[in-house]
Amino acid sequence: MKTILKTFGLPRTGTNLLYWLLNLNFKNYVAARAEHDQDYLGWKHGVPREMGHYQELEALTEESVRFVFSTRKYESWVTSYSTKHFASWENPAQFAVKDKRKVFCTPVGLEIYKDLKDLYDTKNKAYQDFCDQNPDKAMIVSFEELTSDQESVVKAVQEKFCLELAHPQIVTIPKHINSQGVFVDTIV
Repeated sequence: MKTILKTFGLPRTGTNLLYWLLNLNFKNYVAARAEHDQDYLGWKHGVPREMGHYQELEALTEESVRFVFSTRKYESWVTSYSTKHFASWENPAQFAVKDKRKVFCTPVGLEIYKDLKDLYDTKNKAYQDFCDQNPDKAMIVSFEELTSDQESVVKAVQEKFCLELAHPQIVTIPKHINSQGVFVDTIV
């Protein structure tokens, strides 16, 4: 059975950098959106479906899905999130509603939260809960580790899911586009 790696995380938590790092090192294992039905894998900035959904699909295919979630410290995330990026979705439009909650326009549609902290906490709790419920199929990687020690991230994913590397040595990404749309050194 082929193992598919799927990345999830809030915008500005390194989901693209994580995807490309995994793609370089586990080329035969990483699923791009174009390869599969979006409903099967879910949109990266949303939350994954219940594991039962994936188990049903595994019974119909020769693929097994594993999940790698990206997180980022709140203070760093909210600063980055507030900066418009040319290749990213716009800052979420916020429209007050009568119960004092706000509607955020996110990549997965309109979502209602009290504020950005509520959005951050809700999504990250969903990711943590998924990992807790599926410890052999899911793991979390921090943005801070991703940008400071890519080799450790690759090794952790490799060991967690018993994957073979695509190359004899781990390949790192020395530069990436940051949240301001600037090409910068990845390892700080």
